[in-house]
Amino acid sequence: MKRLIKNVMQRRCQGLVPRSRTDEGFTLVEVMVAVAVVTMGIVAVLGLIPVGLKSARDAADNTQAAMIAQDAFSYTRRQALAAWSSLGGINEYYDAAGVNTTTSADYYFHLVTTLTTLSSPTRVLVVSTVTWPANALSPANQSSSTNITEIAQYQ
Repeated sequence: MKRLIKNVMQRRCQGLVPRSRTDEGFTLVEVMVAVAVVTMGIVAVLGLIPVGLKSARDAADNTQAAMIAQDAFSYTRRQALAAWSSLGGINEYYDAAGVNTTTSADYYFHLVTTLTTLSSPTRVLVVSTVTWPANALSPANQSSSTNITEIAQYQ
């Protein structure tokens, strides 16, 4: 009997005999390390959310600015050739949805369009610059998009 117990103990120490259920489980240190690793992963993912939201807003603003500039180009194209010289340029404000507004509290986009007659009186260069947010305290806090097109009137 002594020999059997000694044999079992030796095998157990060598890992040949499975442990009993009371010896299974994780230690407190293992659990704490696992919790720390999971927490760092969650914090890293949560840190990316504001960056993603800002990128989405910037993309939406760039798209809206391009649409406002294209509307200015379309407006200029619709005008008669004689009206080009009287247009001079466009200086308008738009809200965040891209709707033309006169209320200064709603200003978000600022459109400045200039027209320059080229070598022929039937050709005009149109430069549209859209700046946002229009009511920023400092130009360093603004973004802008400049779009250029040439319009020709054929007889």
